[in-house]
Amino acid sequence: QSIGLYEPNPTLAWHSMSNLSLVLHYVNDLVSLPVGICVTDVYKGKPSAVLGLLRTIRDRLDIEYALSKMPKHERSAFLIKELITTEQVYVSKLFLVIETLMTPARLSRPAMLSRGEVDAVFGNWKDIAFKHEAFLDCLRGAFPFKKIATYLDTSILFKLLDGLMSWIKPVYTTYILNYDASIPFCASLRKSNQRFDSLVARFEEAQAMDLYSFLILPVQRVPRYLLLVRELTRCTPQAEQLRACVAKFDAILHTVNERKRALDNTRKVRAIEASIHGTFASIGNQCYLREGFLGILGADEEDETRSYFFLFSDRLMLTRHIPNVSPCKDFKFDAVFWLKDADEVTDEMENEEAGAEDEGEGEDATESAASTTGSEPPEHETEGDERACMFGIIMKDFVLGLVAESEQSKLEWMEDLSSAIQKLKGK
Repeated sequence: QSIGLYEPNPTLAWHSMSNLSLVLHYVNDLVSLPVGICVTDVYKGKPSAVLGLLRTIRDRLDIEYALSKMPKHERSAFLIKELITTEQVYVSKLFLVIETLMTPARLSRPAMLSRGEVDAVFGNWKDIAFKHEAFLDCLRGAFPFKKIATYLDTSILFKLLDGLMSWIKPVYTTYILNYDASIPFCASLRKSNQRFDSLVARFEEAQAMDLYSFLILPVQRVPRYLLLVRELTRCTPQAEQLRACVAKFDAILHTVNERKRALDNTRKVRAIEASIHGTFASIGNQCYLREGFLGILGADEEDETRSYFFLFSDRLMLTRHIPNVSPCKDFKFDAVFWLKDADEVTDEMENEEAGAEDEGEGEDATESAASTTGSEPPEHETEGDERACMFGIIMKDFVLGLVAESEQSKLEWMEDLSSAIQKLKGK
């Protein structure tokens, strides 16, 4: 399954680290990783970190694995217990944020944050917390944890889930709509407000998790419900009502996933910004499209660094790939080409072929004669391959000539560039 903006064919250490970061964020968002598991340790193959990650994925995320280890008649009870347990953990984390961050930020004298600033960072967090606390109380009342029978009355569970679904979509949609803007706002607030930054830093140190891993918890909760209810329908007699719940959760999840994709993009953009050394205009909430090595036609051949491009919805950013130019930074900023100033993307190879046809039969006869006498062609085969990978971006005042690493890569770059340019033009 694709996780966020995962690079399926990593060619650089940057790709592998970025992929690992996405995977660890994904797992941590769902179940909270044990303390001590970090990207660097997993990347370096530290046994304790790798084994800890694998055990967490198997024991906490692979429900099918857990169910396969128990008799069929015990599975429904296990899933109900799992629902209650994960709900308890979720509610405890919601109130942890309220008690250790939101309340101190407002009640300290003078207040660290205004009410508007708290809402901008945390959205309707309190509303979510109190509603889930009530839902958890209902679950505990209907299914006392130590007395959960192997046979369950699905009608009771259906009523509880139906009540949950009556409010979960509007409440979570409100939170997710605020979330996209809350991440950059929180980062900006921490830079400008030292007291709030210190409060968050203490919180993160105590929890061994960053604040963003807490703020994303509501985004990840709905998929967990769907997973558990779907498994319940497979092992619970007379599960027609639960199947109706699955369909409703699917519809809710579609809305959540749309916002989750925006979150994945934000994380990717922030990771890219953090990996680039130098001063450049903030990428903001622009959409990440692709990245990779591209040669530049007419570039200084004595420059030993390779040009590495990042394409976003509003710009093409040129960097130089210089590993370890600075701690945790593999790229050095060089230039930016704004797509609003681009007219179109052109296939340089097609233009050259068209020009060759216009030269007439005289040149064809010369080439034929050369072939007959066995003389070498005027250009080496690899040069021809390079021409096939050439393309250009027609800017207002110049043409940016580029060379992709393969013809397939060239076509993909041209397609994404053309699409971004057309969207900016409103076509």
